[in-house]
Amino acid sequence: MRNEILNRCDLLAKNKEIISKAFIWESDYMAIAAASIITSAGVLADKSNLTICNKILKKNTGWTSVFRGNSKITLIAKMALSENPEEYLLKVMSIYELMKQNKLSGNEYRVMAAMAIADRVDISAAEDYILRTKELYKRMSKEHAFLTSSEDIPFATLLAISDKDIDLMVEDMERSYDIISRKFLDKNAVQSLTHILTLCNDSPEVKCKKVLDVYGGLKASKHAFSSGYELCVLGVTALSNLSAETLVNMICDADDI
Repeated sequence: MRNEILNRCDLLAKNKEIISKAFIWESDYMAIAAASIITSAGVLADKSNLTICNKILKKNTGWTSVFRGNSKITLIAKMALSENPEEYLLKVMSIYELMKQNKLSGNEYRVMAAMAIADRVDISAAEDYILRTKELYKRMSKEHAFLTSSEDIPFATLLAISDKDIDLMVEDMERSYDIISRKFLDKNAVQSLTHILTLCNDSPEVKCKKVLDVYGGLKASKHAFSSGYELCVLGVTALSNLSAETLVNMICDADDI
């Protein structure tokens, strides 16, 4: 297991270096995000392919286009992994336009949401999922008006394409929020975490306990995890069949590498 973690961390580092050299003016945070996308596919980034994808993006968009904003290199990473980069880009752009027509706000976050739909849904069904996203976002805003903003649209999209019942998802989110919010001060971070937790089929009590056990285990192991906006990342651990102890050990191993 440690060798597998070592190899994955090594691949992530290499991909981040390749992407940073290909896009020297982009932020390290976005380079890491793009590297994570390519690493999740288990491949080494190809600088020449990334450059080609960047040219395709420029050919199809203006220099002020939202597609050339903060999400640019994550979009390029997705294009680079597709069999037809231009076709993938045009699909994302079409879904984005459908989102605009359906009055979903948040330009940059709308691009991320469009990519999520493009990755999992046929274009013919895209509008159905956009409407589900809109309904989920509306329900999120109703429950937490001061916490919900356009940055929650990608979360709403991930939930929408899960095909779970909307009423049940909202109920699940709120039960998880009641449990987790007792432990952390940053309620916006808590809300984002509960969005990810809703993708897990376990009961709110079970999955919240697992996340809190992982958080506490990392703190006890002197690998403390932030309780700010990064907190939602821990929600992914609830989706794993591994125990909290095993996950803590794996995260510590990766951090030590």
